[in-house]
Amino acid sequence: MSKSLELRGPVSERTVQTALKLSVLDGALYAVMAGVGESYQAPLAVELGHQGTALAVLASVPVLLGAVGQLATAPLTTWIGTRRRFVASGALLQALSHAGFAWLALTHSPSLFGFLALRVVFSLAGMMIAPAWGAWMATLVLEEQRQRFFAWRSALVQLVLLGCFVLGGQHLQAHTEQHPRMLAFAHLMLVSLVARSLSAATLAVQADPHAAGEAPDTTTVERAKLALRHGRWKVALYVAALTFGAHVAVPFFTPYMLETLGLDYSTFSSLTALSILCKVLILPLCHPLSQRFGLRSTLFLGGIGVAIVPYLWSLHPDYTHLLVIHMLSGFAWAIVEYASFQLLLDSATDEFRIEFLSLAGMLGGAFQVAGSVVGGLLLDHAVLDYEQLFFASSIARTLPLALLLSLPARYLPRQIPKTLFRFLGVLPVVGPLLRPIVPRSRDSEFPPKPADKR
Repeated sequence: MSKSLELRGPVSERTVQTALKLSVLDGALYAVMAGVGESYQAPLAVELGHQGTALAVLASVPVLLGAVGQLATAPLTTWIGTRRRFVASGALLQALSHAGFAWLALTHSPSLFGFLALRVVFSLAGMMIAPAWGAWMATLVLEEQRQRFFAWRSALVQLVLLGCFVLGGQHLQAHTEQHPRMLAFAHLMLVSLVARSLSAATLAVQADPHAAGEAPDTTTVERAKLALRHGRWKVALYVAALTFGAHVAVPFFTPYMLETLGLDYSTFSSLTALSILCKVLILPLCHPLSQRFGLRSTLFLGGIGVAIVPYLWSLHPDYTHLLVIHMLSGFAWAIVEYASFQLLLDSATDEFRIEFLSLAGMLGGAFQVAGSVVGGLLLDHAVLDYEQLFFASSIARTLPLALLLSLPARYLPRQIPKTLFRFLGVLPVVGPLLRPIVPRSRDSEFPPKPADKR
């Protein structure tokens, strides 16, 4: 990390250096929480007996509510007074939610409402503080130096996340009986509680050069109407349709691996870690790939890979095939996430890009809920078994590719900026959930959706 970082805001260089070091520590602590806590919420739900539609609701509803909640980030931060206070409070709320997950594990509670409420608190808090955190970090380092800092920070976060995820699986595997395994889940959630609490503490003492600022002249609703009216929605519709097709199956890979295939937790975590690693390895290549072939072709290629993955699952794979599937999944999803986001950025002007991305996220969240619920109902009513459901998901992921064939040339900029991605969480088979760090062309308190970390 450079010792000559230029500053934004009325703070000294020494103060900023301290803040950035604390930010690196915050990222590592967040990765501990994501690796041993957030990533194992879905396996905990399976262990507590939730199946089918229940898993679908747990996987999708919190994400949708979090996407909607992001529209309230700017006014809430202005009301609270400082971004630091708002972000630290949200991080602490995320930490406390893990106390609830630990309690569910210790009491073996089968309550769907209790689990869902905790998931909503966790996701809503994390997604709402994301834009404020991104704007805060943007005021500490100038745009041209930000990429270097976050690349270095991201490497550490990736390493910690990968290690903690594998260690979490090994810890669960070491507890083979039902009661001790629930105790092991509680251990993981309590570690997450401590890690995220320390993360919140580091956020609370970091320098914030500016207060939240005055409320904008135009309301969020007015800017959202402009985004709805003037944005180009074809790519957003493709992403939403793909999300629907994917989440017909995504919530059910975990119970399929743990119950139907009988994988132990150590193998489960190792396979998912492979997806993480492949995603990390391919991301640096996405930029030159897009410049060479264009974003539409790159997205189309990734979309084909994403569509093939559930078909391979429908063949009841053995362990060797699972390795190949997880590698392909990591590569394909990284390409889709990179290319689709670059195209989404080109689908709206600077004036209402934040609102456009928020609306696109809400659309994707709604389709995610729909796909998850459809998949859950098909399983619960024995209309399809797991393998048939995965095959249906493959078809549902293939059909939206037709939307890409009609994209006009203006959607294919060759000179596109390199985008840094950081982790939001981990899904089995899909790998890490990644969100981009994208600077805004004009200064703003809330640059577009760096919802990577929170």
